[in-house]
Amino acid sequence: MTNKTQSLVNVIKGITAELITAFPDEKDSLQGRLEKAVYGLEEHLIESEIIPKQPKFPIKAVVYLHSSKESMYDIGEGLGLPEEALSKFMYCCYEVKINIEVNEDGTYKILNCGE
Repeated sequence: MTNKTQSLVNVIKGITAELITAFPDEKDSLQGRLEKAVYGLEEHLIESEIIPKQPKFPIKAVVYLHSSKESMYDIGEGLGLPEEALSKFMYCCYEVKINIEVNEDGTYKILNCGE
């Protein structure tokens, strides 16, 4: 919860406390309404983009790695591939898709990868 949201929540709590003092028989109902109001306020502020959504970690992401045809061609030559095979091998790892999971501290885990 941001400072602005917390300030608004504190105002709502203050008003609720005054209402409870004035109407003690309605304490349970007023406290229930307070919880709903606080939740509704925060949701409204997030949906209105007044406050940013807080990501829920770990977050899944897709990243791509690329190799150059030239470097793969050179590697293929070093492996002793014939010319016909080099023309195919040079596209190896040209674009590799990797699914990762990122933690709040920046650490990550590779889930899977493929071309």
